[in-house]
This record gives sequence, C-alpha cells and structure tokens, in this order.
Amino acid sequence: MSISKNKHTFPWGIYIGNLMDNGNKLPLYLSSSQGGFSVIFDDKSELNANNFIENISLKLFEALPVQDIVVDVFDFSYKKRFIDLSLLKDKNLYRISLTPEDANSRFTELEKISLYRHHELLSPTIKSISDFNQVNKRIETYHLLLINLDHLPNNLSKSQKLKEFFETAYEVGFYTIAFGHKNTLETKQNEIQQIINKYPLIEFKNRKIVFTKKSFEFYDLTQQYEFKHIDDDKTKIVEKILQTIQIKDEMI
Repeated sequence: MSISKNKHTFPWGIYIGNLMDNGNKLPLYLSSSQGGFSVIFDDKSELNANNFIENISLKLFEALPVQDIVVDVFDFSYKKRFIDLSLLKDKNLYRISLTPEDANSRFTELEKISLYRHHELLSPTIKSISDFNQVNKRIETYHLLLINLDHLPNNLSKSQKLKEFFETAYEVGFYTIAFGHKNTLETKQNEIQQIINKYPLIEFKNRKIVFTKKSFEFYDLTQQYEFKHIDDDKTKIVEKILQTIQIKDEMI
C-alpha cells in the first residue's frame, strides 16, 4: 500500500511491489517527491503495464480519504484501458479526455488550478498542497494525471510550457504517471523527452519489469532478488472505495 503521514497528507511513498527472498517480502516504494514516473512497454506487455498503473492508482485511493483525489486520464485509445478505475467516473473521481479537443480543454483547467494554488495557497511556510491540507479545514483535491505519451495535449507541444507545468506539478498536488509503447520514445522523442528525463522510468519487457539505475535508488537490490510487481484484486478495491463513498453520503 502507499503510505501517508496523516489522513490528508499525500503518501510519501508509492508501493510498486516486493523483492522476494526465500518466501520473505521486501516492499519497494518510489518516493512520491519525485512527482511521478513513466511506464514504457513492448508489444507483449501492454496489458501488464495497464494493470500495474491501475493497481497503483487504486492504491492511492485507498491511502487517502475518499474524494481527496481524482484521476485525470489523457488517452484517445479506442479500447478502454483502465476498466476498474473507470468505475469511479459516476462519483466524479475519474475523468478522461478522449479527443485532442477534450485534452486541451482539460489541461487548460488544470493550468488554472496550478496557477491558483501557486499564487494563492503556497507560501514560504506552505510549500506544497500536501502541507496546505495538513493545516487547513478546506482540503484541496489531489490530481493523479495518467498521460498516454502519444496523446499529450496540444497545449503542451511547446517544450517550455511542458517544462514549466511539470517542474512544479507535484507542489500543487499533481502526481503524474506517463505511459506509452517503447516505439513512442523513438517516434516522438523530442516531444516527450522532458517527461522521460524528469521522472523515474519503469520498463516492461516480455510482461516483466526491467529496472534501470534511473528507475529506482535501490537498483542493486533489484538485481539480486526476484521482483513481483503489485497485482492486487482491483475489483475488491473499487468495491471498497464505492462502499466508503456510500457510507459518507448517507451520513451527510
């Protein structure tokens, strides 16, 4: 599970799986302060990568109070990628941009949120939205951005704008998971290189995660032990989230 210091603080670590040693498990976490990570997959591994991303996303919902976080998906694929996660749409916790026009409009809204938080909420003593949520009764919603690297909003086509947005996205409560086929790195390298360079990179090859020194600070450990990535029962997690929302609504 992801770990949070208190009920409205963003988790300091993102649980991605376990190192296995003779039946013993050593949980592995990515530091949340990195602001996100990227997932690249080959032809055989897209479903595995989707499942991995969806598991992590749902675990964030478990780690935070209900309705403290929403998902913003930028993905124009015909086939629904995150089936279980999308069940939160009716509760306004899942939003997806299915066309370039949708993506541009939604990104403009996220820009406004970012600017407002930077200029109105953050200060020398309140350096992040996570800090803000620790000391204020009014809670600012966290945003989990799931971005298909082939479908970046046109608003981000200018590299300087992309850099400025993601450079301080985590401070204003945005956590990013960018994903795409390995060919994306070759065909659209100039457009996405800043995202790839900014975040740790996790690569799926032949349905398994292959670590690099860029992806995890304990890289050497990942070479010594078998690694099993997170693969929980997503249906049960969604049911639990929906039940929690229902209980909360009934109490209002």
